[in-house]
Amino acid sequence: MVSSLVYRIVLKSWFPCGTLVVNIIGCFLISFLGNLAGSKKIFDSEVHLLIFIGLMGGFTTYSAFCYETFILFVMGSY
Repeated sequence: MVSSLVYRIVLKSWFPCGTLVVNIIGCFLISFLGNLAGSKKIFDSEVHLLIFIGLMGGFTTYSAFCYETFILFVMGSY
């Protein structure tokens, strides 16, 4: 959703701006939550893995890749 919003704002860009924005947001969230988790010890190991590897990893990598692959396919850029 974030990547598609960026592509609506930045029209006809050859650079994958959506992936860049998603990865910057994801890196910020990972560092913020990592610092919070390290200093306050609020997450146990299972929750830590779920948040950082599962949710944030999926947010930054898989969703942006799928969306960009779909857009390139629709545009005919095989």
